[in-house]
Amino acid sequence: MQNIENIMKFISECEKLKSTYRYWVTSSGRKESTADHSWRLALMVLLLWKEIWIDIDVFHAVKISLIHDLAESITWDIDAYETHKNSDLKLKKEQDEKKAMEYLKNVLWWDMWDEIYSYWEEYENWETKEAKFVKALDKIETNNQFCDAWINVFDVVDFIPVYADKHIAKVPELKKVLDITKRKLKESYKKWWFEWKKEYDN
Repeated sequence: MQNIENIMKFISECEKLKSTYRYWVTSSGRKESTADHSWRLALMVLLLWKEIWIDIDVFHAVKISLIHDLAESITWDIDAYETHKNSDLKLKKEQDEKKAMEYLKNVLWWDMWDEIYSYWEEYENWETKEAKFVKALDKIETNNQFCDAWINVFDVVDFIPVYADKHIAKVPELKKVLDITKRKLKESYKKWWFEWKKEYDN
């Protein structure tokens, strides 16, 4: 019974992800939450893995995608563009997220926590096939959100088109997915009168 009570307490902590707002908005115009992002990432993992014929444990990858931003229930979200510009901020984000996971450990404190933490750590270390796959799709999901709910932001126009490139290099099976995403991006740039530079193509 105690285990169930702790699980439900942990679930309540994770509920905060519904109100952890990201840089982007949804197609309806409201702010996108980390929970929104994690759900669609998990859906992409489930739908794309077999279609592109990649040899991974898809159930394991779905678990990683659901857990990968769990720390943001405590730290909230810091946009990737901000950490891209500021290495000190990037380091602080990493340290704060580690502390957040330690806090969550006090809520879910037995073997189940070790499993959840291992998925989060696996994503952070970016070494397994599953983690690389999820990490690459994480960037593609963000790019698609940019297209699906365009917000006119001049500061990221050089950042977004190449955001996923280095991650796809580790999972070349996803190149065709990135190509489709870049085509959408290019159409969005044209629609909003932004220059599509040659270096954006990969």
